[in-house]
Amino acid sequence: MLKHLDKGFKSFFKSGFGYPKFKNKHNHQSASYMSNSFKWDKNKQALTLSKMKQPLKIKWSRSFTGTPSSLTVSKTKLGKYFVSILVKESIN
Repeated sequence: MLKHLDKGFKSFFKSGFGYPKFKNKHNHQSASYMSNSFKWDKNKQALTLSKMKQPLKIKWSRSFTGTPSSLTVSKTKLGKYFVSILVKESIN
């Protein structure tokens, strides 16, 4: 992803620590989605990714309040998928 490459070069020029290296991710697959590429329905607790017609079937580990700003879908070596959601939430 270009965002990660940009971060690597910025930290390289800022600190002069070392040239960024490519890290092989053969067994670990992931995809990041920004807020404009998925739909979140609060009432149904339904998550629909871009180019999908129906929402994902998700077993939620915990609930949240607020609006999701980005999410990452990861696949493990065993073939299981996990969704990590970054949420903007107001603290009272």
